[in-house]
Parts: sequence; C-alpha cells; structure tokens
Amino acid sequence: THIAEQVAVEAIGAGAFQPSEITKVVLIVVLSKAASEIFDRRGPITKFTDFLRLFLYFFIPFLLVMLQNDFGTAMVMLIIFGGILFAVRIRWRYVVGGLFALGVGGIVSWMFVLTDVQQERIRVFLDPTRDLEGSGLNVLHAKQVIGSGGFWGKGYFTKGTLVQTGYVPAWHTDFIFSGIGEGLGFFGAMLLIIVFFLLLFHWLHTALTARDTFGRCLVVGCTVMLAAHIFENVAMNLGAMPVTGIPLPFVSSGLTSLLSTWIGVGGYTSLAHFTSDNVNRANTQWNDQLVGGNLICNNKKLSLNTDFNQRNFLIQGDLVFTNPAGELYVANPITVTGKVLCAGTLSAQSLANINCDNIITTTYAKVN
Repeated sequence: THIAEQVAVEAIGAGAFQPSEITKVVLIVVLSKAASEIFDRRGPITKFTDFLRLFLYFFIPFLLVMLQNDFGTAMVMLIIFGGILFAVRIRWRYVVGGLFALGVGGIVSWMFVLTDVQQERIRVFLDPTRDLEGSGLNVLHAKQVIGSGGFWGKGYFTKGTLVQTGYVPAWHTDFIFSGIGEGLGFFGAMLLIIVFFLLLFHWLHTALTARDTFGRCLVVGCTVMLAAHIFENVAMNLGAMPVTGIPLPFVSSGLTSLLSTWIGVGGYTSLAHFTSDNVNRANTQWNDQLVGGNLICNNKKLSLNTDFNQRNFLIQGDLVFTNPAGELYVANPITVTGKVLCAGTLSAQSLANINCDNIITTTYAKVN
C-alpha cells in the first residue's frame, strides 16, 4: 500500500490543510500557559489536581487525533506534553506513574484502539520483509537510496537518480531524507543533522534564560515538537522507526506543516528578543526600596541591597527567582507581602534577611 494511503489525513480541501498540525501549536500555548500559572503560584507540580488539569488539556486533542488514526501526530503531542511537564519540574512520582500508564495504555491500544493498518505498520517496522509490496518495501527502498549516495552523493540536481524515477514514494514529504542522502551523500545528510542539532541546542539555551515560566515552557514545547519531527522522519527513512507520515521540518513539502513550524519559530524569535533586552545580564543589583508588584528574575545573580538609611526593602507582591544555576543574595532585611520562590542558591544569611510568611524552599531550592 502506498504511504499516502496508510496515513489518515484529517484534511480540508483534498489534503491542503491539516488541522492537527495547527492543533500541536495551540496545545503548546495552552499547556505552557496553564503550567506556568501553576508553577508561578505554587512551584513545581506536587498536587495531583494540578497534574490532572494539565493532563485533561492534553488528552482531549490527543484523543481526537487518535480517533482520526493519525498515530504520528498523537505521539508528537505526547512528547510535547512530557517536555512541558519537565520544564516546570514535575515530580518523579508522576513521571513513573505516567510511564506505567503509558505501558498499560499501549497494551490496551494494541488490543482495542489501533487499526489493522497501524498494527501492521509496527510489525513491518520490526520485520520489513513482512510487506514487500507496501510500506516494508518503501523502507527498504529508502535505505537503498540513502546507501547509493555514498559519501559525497550523486548531486542533488543530477538527472536520473533513483528518487527522480519514483523508486521511493512520497520522496518530497515523508521520504525526503532519502533523497537528501542520495543527492548529497553521507556528508550532506550529516551536515543537515548537525544544523538541526545546533538549532535545537540554541532553542533550549534560550528556554533556560527565559525571563518567565511561560516563555520557558513555550520554547521547550516548540523545541521538543521540532526534535520529535526530525528524529521520527530521519529514523523512519533509516528503518529505525515505524512509518507514520511525519514531515521533516523546513524541508518537507506541506503547507500546514510549514505553517506550524514557522509559527514555532516566530514564538521563539519573539521570546529571544524579549530575553536579550531584559535578562541577559550576568548580575542584577536592585537598590530600590519599594517594588509595587511581583519581582521575577532569571539572571545569574540577583542582589537585593538596602543600604539607604537602613530602611526595610518592601516587595508588595511575590519574589520569584527562577534560575536553578543562579544565586539569590539578600544583603539586608527585606519584607515580601506575597510569597518567595527560589530555584537557585539561597544562603542561610540571605534566608534570615527575608521577612515573609510563605517562603518555598523545596527540593528544587538549594539552601546553604
């Protein structure tokens, strides 16, 4: 069976628009907003009700996509959900419970949810020779095409290559990496993978320096979405993952896929500009005596110095320090009317100078 016949496309206009691609972006925004609100209010997720709230936000679109038999997109949504949970430092007991539930869900899905085509796809993944007239043959052809490129490739615009003769189906979308391997060889394919790796690494670095929790969750969600697409598409062409119809970001043809990818790039770019203008300073000295609202900082070091006439430093709101690798230094007594959340180093002397009824120093805060 042709790959296009195996992937269920929930499309409008003969495949021109796929709502599930936009759903992934919307899911990232909704989960980031909800998770950041919980983290900024109470710190890492410790209550089951908070976890259940996030799970419901994820599960509803996940279930709808699964009912459309789009297994690949559903798995990307699951990875997005997990990435955002780690961005807000979810407790390990939920991770272990989630893995157990995932295992049980996998067994139940195999027995009652997955269609015969999806089950056969997994069997063919384990043994491509099971379907030498369908997807198994497609994977074997893709691997042969990649191998035929050698180290330097045949030239991407060379006429008469195997890809151009239709040896591999959907070579401009699902199996486009095989065309890159044939045209540009091992060198070009590895160069593309290295570029993707540097891009993802830079995005994660931006997430770690995000000014607020929402920005961090947003960039992490976009990063893991891109990483899942890249890994699945490349591994699918190499026969290391089942054929699920996941495109290669920025490379595969597809209007909605490119649109969702560039929306993620836009979100990252806006956050990177916001971060560079407001956060990228090694140390921050804060000498004002009054903060009329929340004080949120993700810098390497936040120093609160109150030497003006020995008056008490007052924060009329919350004091939130979100950098786990940084230090919150309080030189003189301060008063915080809200709560104090510190994800970095907080010395005993600094802790003694904080007058607050709600100081959260859980396992994610280091108190010397």
